[in-house]
Amino acid sequence: MHESQVAGLARLHQGKVRDIYAIDEQHMLIVTTDRLSAFDVVLPDPIPGKGRVLTQISNHWFGRTGHIVPNHLSDFPLSRAVPDPAARALLADRSMIVRRLNALPVEAVVRGYLIGSGWKDYQRTGAVSGRVRRGRHTTVAAVMLPLERGGYLVDTPGFSEVGVWDIDPASLDQCFADFKPFLGECRYGDCRHQSEPGCRIREAVEQGAIAQGRWESYGALLAELESAPRQWE
Repeated sequence: MHESQVAGLARLHQGKVRDIYAIDEQHMLIVTTDRLSAFDVVLPDPIPGKGRVLTQISNHWFGRTGHIVPNHLSDFPLSRAVPDPAARALLADRSMIVRRLNALPVEAVVRGYLIGSGWKDYQRTGAVSGRVRRGRHTTVAAVMLPLERGGYLVDTPGFSEVGVWDIDPASLDQCFADFKPFLGECRYGDCRHQSEPGCRIREAVEQGAIAQGRWESYGALLAELESAPRQWE
């Protein structure tokens, strides 16, 4: 089911995965579809049965934790909200009828395991997280992991991007291992490998010896370095 249709009920909201319908002033019907989303984009191909699995997981944990904290589940029968047997059969194991409540605008991600820097921080500090100043993280350094075919993977939890500092733009090409076999072969010694004639690096890109994406990454970093203010400015 990529998109639900419930006759006789007004749809209040359509999220990335769930559709919400109004039943009355106290109840709503939540239908969990098989839609797949990535970075807030709903993809065209659903995952068959995904909605059923998500609904079963939700019902399981709401049932297990109901005595600890109240939840929005109700005992309103689905047959009363959707009287048509054929339509109800499509929704039976992928829907729930809930009470209308005021939403608390807080979202949390709960993990059942620690990996990467999270595990290292736990070993170092003995805590998963601490009540510290807003915006601080227990991770204090990035980790560079060497790759078998050359290059590194940088693990930077808590950071949104990696920048470059204290690198001379003229020396940036030395940081690209796949450029090195062709360095020194350009027509001009100060070649930036962008639009200069006789550039051996660009020729290698056209021949497939250097990946197009690598050359584009080099160009983006070069532009960043050249636009950054110098320390003496």
